[in-house]
Amino acid sequence: YFSLAEQSAQTRDEILNAKFEIVKLNILRRTTSSALNLLDKIESEFPEKQNDVVNWRGWAFIFQDDWESAANEFNKIDSLKWIADFCKNIENSKYSVRFAKIISYFLPGAGQFYSGNYLSGFLSLGWTGLWTYLTVNSFVEKRIFDSVMIGNFLWLRFYNGNIQNAEKFAIAENQKISNNALEYLQNNFKGKKP
Repeated sequence: YFSLAEQSAQTRDEILNAKFEIVKLNILRRTTSSALNLLDKIESEFPEKQNDVVNWRGWAFIFQDDWESAANEFNKIDSLKWIADFCKNIENSKYSVRFAKIISYFLPGAGQFYSGNYLSGFLSLGWTGLWTYLTVNSFVEKRIFDSVMIGNFLWLRFYNGNIQNAEKFAIAENQKISNNALEYLQNNFKGKKP
């Protein structure tokens, strides 16, 4: 409908309003590349609307969960410095998924502890510890078949599961942080928003 409104628009302002509505819909649908492409076109056709373009570009990055890029955009407008700082704080409060995985390679359960999932961390540490002990004990007692079976199937299964869980929990915690931030902005941001 907004594309039809743009085609039948009589004035430059009507065209621009229809384009911005299409951008907002793309932001909400999380088709960020379409929104950013349209914003680039608007920026070239309507250079006087630079601040609006920057604002919508920042919101597109927020909905893409790219808080750092959103902060960089909002920093371009003095009146939006506070939301730029808000975006930086959100980015800084998120967990590093890569770090969670790496520490889980060295100490099973550490990635879960890092993201605040202590029960899962204790279980990962306990299970991999148990299967490591049984694998080594079977090998020492020269029960090679048992050590290979335990090591390859049980220990490896829990060790790999520990790394996958560390990644999954860090991503889930980051999603909670982002969703809480979006809810806060929805309720408290008084400027233009999608």
